[in-house]
Amino acid sequence: MALLAIGIGANTLIFTAVDALLLRPLPVKNPQQLVRFVLIHPTGFVEFWMGRNNAWIMRDRFKSCSEVFAEGQVDMSFRSGDRLETVSAEFVTDNYYRALGIQPLLGRLTAGSDDNAVVLSYGFWQRAFGGRNGVLGESIHLRGQPFTIVGVLPRGFAGMQIEDSPDVRLPLKKDSQVSLQIYGRLRDGVTLEQARAEYVSVYPAIAEAELALSPKMTPEERHASLVAAQEVHPQLEIVANGISTLRKQFSTAVQLLMGAVGVLLLSVCANVAGLMLARMEARRKEIAVRLSLGARPQRILRDTLGESLILSVLGAVGGFLIASSCGPLLLRMMPARRPLALELTPDPRVLFFTIGVCFVTALLITLLPSLHIFRTDLAGLMSRGGPQARRSRVGHALVALQVALATLLLVSGFALARTVERLRLADPGFEREQLIVMSIDPGMAGVRMEESKAVWDQVIQRAESLPGVASVSLARSQVMHGIGVKTTVALAGRRTTPQDFLNSSLNDVSLGYFQTMGMRIVAGRDFQASDAANTKPRPSVVTASFVKRFLAPGDPIGQKFGTGRTSVVGPDYVVVGVVADTKIRSMREEAPPTFFSAMNDAALRDSDRLQLFVRARGGTAGVIRDVENMMATVGPGIAPSEVATMDQEIETSMWQERLIAALSSTFAGLSALLVAIGLYGLLAYSVSRRTREFGIRMALGARVRHITRLVGREVVWTIVPGLVAGLVAYAFCARIIGPLLYGLRTYDVTSLVGTALLLAAVGCIAGFGPARRAIAVEPTQALREE
Repeated sequence: MALLAIGIGANTLIFTAVDALLLRPLPVKNPQQLVRFVLIHPTGFVEFWMGRNNAWIMRDRFKSCSEVFAEGQVDMSFRSGDRLETVSAEFVTDNYYRALGIQPLLGRLTAGSDDNAVVLSYGFWQRAFGGRNGVLGESIHLRGQPFTIVGVLPRGFAGMQIEDSPDVRLPLKKDSQVSLQIYGRLRDGVTLEQARAEYVSVYPAIAEAELALSPKMTPEERHASLVAAQEVHPQLEIVANGISTLRKQFSTAVQLLMGAVGVLLLSVCANVAGLMLARMEARRKEIAVRLSLGARPQRILRDTLGESLILSVLGAVGGFLIASSCGPLLLRMMPARRPLALELTPDPRVLFFTIGVCFVTALLITLLPSLHIFRTDLAGLMSRGGPQARRSRVGHALVALQVALATLLLVSGFALARTVERLRLADPGFEREQLIVMSIDPGMAGVRMEESKAVWDQVIQRAESLPGVASVSLARSQVMHGIGVKTTVALAGRRTTPQDFLNSSLNDVSLGYFQTMGMRIVAGRDFQASDAANTKPRPSVVTASFVKRFLAPGDPIGQKFGTGRTSVVGPDYVVVGVVADTKIRSMREEAPPTFFSAMNDAALRDSDRLQLFVRARGGTAGVIRDVENMMATVGPGIAPSEVATMDQEIETSMWQERLIAALSSTFAGLSALLVAIGLYGLLAYSVSRRTREFGIRMALGARVRHITRLVGREVVWTIVPGLVAGLVAYAFCARIIGPLLYGLRTYDVTSLVGTALLLAAVGCIAGFGPARRAIAVEPTQALREE
């Protein structure tokens, strides 16, 4: 029963994660009617963040939807009494809750005439206010501005982003400076195809209306944007299951894990079926008597199936309890930079899945042993002494099946574990040791935009003076967060095309950035103070891959390039230096072509959030504490967020690889344990049946090595066919496993050899006890047995 509980529990746990990420609909009214507006560029890039004006324009012009609503997330400083922290906030349109059909747990969800109304999520209400019913009407401060709590959302509603629930929601104003994701609810009777056709037809007018509301654009920029708008393909996508970043990252992993737990359950079934076979072999005379007296095979099969079903039900109950208790543990294995809103709790769909697995398991562990017994010769069973003892082909086949399944899991587990190690050892293009990074947003603390330049200068000066700090710098883009800023680049004088869209990464950095990061300059020079002047062309430092892709052959220093969409680009930038390639988004990516610009006063003044990089001379813990204490004394007091060492950031960025490797290795280890149990049981049963044979052989002069060789031969004839079958199965699964590997061939020799050696060791360990019992047989006692 314990084996079945583990197998069914593992399947139920992984299916619970699949259900939460892929299958579970949003807890809103008629989620199948919800769509998201996206734009698909000729390069295949999908754009879903849109300008704030698009929401109002589409609400007026798009008729296929009864409601068009939008949301956009930002981080804010939160103060209530003495409590001060950073929270995630979401601006929502006034029809957001009505469009989703959400009812409040407490209070109301509409702002009414009060634009400073705020609605709390259930989790934040519990965490920050202890779940008090009297929270309505209380005043809190967000970014230094007062807001009144008017409502609390029900438990289980995270919004359209299923794993990232904002702490607070605010009414979206038309002048809000935030990018939005725009959604709609299809009218009753309107099909998705009809709505898509309307979106395609009205999008040019929507794009033109959006540009008309951007007075800062020059006529040339407006014309280029209109031309670019004609190249994109407007699209609607059904979002009945919500939006999920994890879903895209985890889709391939889910296929592998679902296959792995299915293989594990099949291995458990083969193991239990082997035990059932041995049990039925022990009852073979009883079964023969019942059959000879007229009992129908169906009756015996029904009785056996009933026993198996009871065993499977008990295993399913244990498995359901395992899945329920291990859900939070699995969530902790999905590290995130903010708490995940997912709840991996089994729901009715998971319960039905478990029941189905229970019945299938009962059938699998019953049919093969029963059919084997029914095909046995009744006369031989009823004769004195029974049939001659011989190798149980079905028993060996079941153990060989376990070996094959274990081989599949072990090769995959070895390769995935080696992938994690290869990623850890990969060169990111910068020195990760003793490097600290933190996000800073003075606006969250109430610093006005015109004051931010002085605040940033103060942060740099005070941080550089701290003991233990070697260097400090600022950058606009984060590193190892899976995201980054991109633009469209071409050599000056050349025209960009739609196929060039977002072909280069870029980053604004302060002086000393390359020194702080430990990036190697391979040509030219680093930035200097004069490079921050607001002149054209702007001095730029580019990566080696940028030189290969965009610049003309020859010396890259002094070459000019520009940015633009479907236009002839001007000499916006001039190359003054080249640095070695560096990875930005993850350790898995190929280093992208990137160019860097020196951060000028305007960038410091206009930036909401920047990344502070600190190079420590020694230990990082003390430096982190000193920097955080220092920041609390700057301006009104600034609380940095997402504080971590670069080693921690890299480990967090590899959460998917580490999770898959950990689970796959666990399943592989369990499968190897099942092989050991099954092989030991098979050999022990075989030795007990061949006791007389071993006694005769020893009486006739057989030595210990001869008896050991007989037992070892059974091990080899079980392990080798299973190993070969497992390798063939791995070859068929290579297309799923291959994309998850890094720095390894799909058929990694080390993983293959490691699997073979481990199974050989398992065979030796499993065969040791039965071989000792075979050797210890007394010939005189064995000859007196029937």
